[in-house]
Amino acid sequence: MKSREQIIEEIRQDIIDFANNDTDGWVIQGEYKFPRRAITLCAVGYVNRDLVPEYQAFSPCGLKMINDNQYHSDVWLGAGFDLDDAYNHSTPQSDAMYDAMEIIRDEVAKSTRLDFVLLANPKKAKQLHGMVFEHNTLPADCWSSNNIHSRDRKERKRRKGIIVIPHAGIEYSVAARCADLIITETGGKLSHLVTVSREMSVPVIRIADACSKYHWPKRLSVDFENNTIEVEMY
Repeated sequence: MKSREQIIEEIRQDIIDFANNDTDGWVIQGEYKFPRRAITLCAVGYVNRDLVPEYQAFSPCGLKMINDNQYHSDVWLGAGFDLDDAYNHSTPQSDAMYDAMEIIRDEVAKSTRLDFVLLANPKKAKQLHGMVFEHNTLPADCWSSNNIHSRDRKERKRRKGIIVIPHAGIEYSVAARCADLIITETGGKLSHLVTVSREMSVPVIRIADACSKYHWPKRLSVDFENNTIEVEMY
């Protein structure tokens, strides 16, 4: 009877062989490479399967834990990583994987010509007006430990407005606690920041080149129903 380690290594080799012979091949991120079909499914597949190529996962569900993500297992194994580190989010390997996923989401957004993409709108807002604050001009109290960990809106010191950030990675999650709206240049509905923002009832939209288009002290008018954003005259 084969051991778990033998089974994992056989699955790993199947994933590598598939990617090596697949026209989609690999996604290179720094010193690491990831099987493109598997990581594309991780990045956008659960948002819209029409945007990703056909792919049957090699990893069985439950390889890492009960009801885990098979595509995530394929990505991790195909990259040559230790499966026991799959949920350690403080490693260079994990950072590289999430960076690669952000790049893929950006590629998909550009290929589908979506200039205004609504990633989260928990309160079903129809319109919003506010002043832009760039990520590097956030007030100091946004980054304080008390503010970051407090989930009570009344206890948090907030600067109401629109925060523009380059991507929806974990390092910008604090923006969800300091904004009425977040505009990100890249990211998808499953990005860490978007998930946190949804929990904090903060809408998030994705607009290419937002950091160069919208900066302090511009005021913006956002129409969520018609997917439009305008710079207000003042």
